[in-house]
Amino acid sequence: MTQIKAEQHAAFEAPVQPRERTSGMTTIRMESRRNMTDGWLRNLKDTGRRTEYSDTLQKGLRLRVGAQGERTFLLKARGRDGRMATVTLGPYPMLSLKDARQKAMACLLALKNCEDPNAEKRAFGRRGAAGGAA
Repeated sequence: MTQIKAEQHAAFEAPVQPRERTSGMTTIRMESRRNMTDGWLRNLKDTGRRTEYSDTLQKGLRLRVGAQGERTFLLKARGRDGRMATVTLGPYPMLSLKDARQKAMACLLALKNCEDPNAEKRAFGRRGAAGGAA
């Protein structure tokens, strides 16, 4: 009886392995949520594959670290319509952690008000493509 309890207890102490999600041809490794700090961001090393980290202080804020070590802030959240939206906020260190959190808050409010934060980028892309062709 005590041996079974000890085995069950040991099972709960096992380290949690990061989840992996396949998106097209690339595999994204999802690490656990963590309190992002400037020091942690500066010292973050690439893992050889795309990895995402979630922030504990700002809901939906993530840091994506590419296979070559490029770091980009993004927001993943659901709008009022229930669809998942991904908004690229900007690259680190051009966009500081503080600014990324503020930008994520503004995008969350826009999503809750049924606005599309990506609409401006899409419109700019269409204008840029049309302007370059003329």
